[in-house]
Amino acid sequence: AAYVHSGGTTGSPKLVKLTHRGFSYKFWANTHVMAHTADDVIFADYPMFHIAGFFGKGIMAIADGMEIVIPSPNGARDKSFIENYWKFVEKYRITILSGVPTTLAQLCKRPPNGEDLSSLRPYGVTGSTAFPPEIARQLQQICGVRMFSTYGATEYTQNVAQTPRDGDFRLGSAGLRLPYTQIKIVELDDAGRIERECAADEIGLVVVKGPSVTPGYVDGAYDQGILLPDGWFNSGDLGRIDPDGFLWIT
Repeated sequence: AAYVHSGGTTGSPKLVKLTHRGFSYKFWANTHVMAHTADDVIFADYPMFHIAGFFGKGIMAIADGMEIVIPSPNGARDKSFIENYWKFVEKYRITILSGVPTTLAQLCKRPPNGEDLSSLRPYGVTGSTAFPPEIARQLQQICGVRMFSTYGATEYTQNVAQTPRDGDFRLGSAGLRLPYTQIKIVELDDAGRIERECAADEIGLVVVKGPSVTPGYVDGAYDQGILLPDGWFNSGDLGRIDPDGFLWIT
């Protein structure tokens, strides 16, 4: 379905192959876990070359019939957008708050000043990097929105784990796996094969398997050591899974 650029923070720039199956599945899964509707209004404030901007703020939103507000070609990198963020929320009746942790930290420094934020749902999403619990607490205090952490990558067609919409809210965790996606913590042997699965709360390598995981890179040389036997994807990330199934990236 698409070739999407990846690798800026993890190594050499490369193109990821993403499938129609992955798009369809991830649209269904995210719509399910976030209870998206055609009445939702979102900011398209991520770069469109990024998987979150291309899919989460583009393809998925269109498939759900959402209204998409593009504030600037530079998205959240536009200072005037951030300075007037809450006014835009009021004007366009934004329903879902989102943004990377650095954006959310900036919003905490510029709290609302009497704007009507009643259109916002009581929950939103963040990702891309670790989300400091203190920023989460500040944001909930200033606008009443709990921000859900996610864990994902371009190679997964965006996120594969997320804080549950209802119930336990474990700050610092990346949440629970999405339906029909598998995540486990393992150790590899010297040949790069999965040697054993780690115990609860034991730190190891995060591997992912599911309908949205890439079948490989455009340059197949990058697949070596990444695409493991039986369909598992080697994330290169270290993490642990607690006894209740919550993923913690370490």
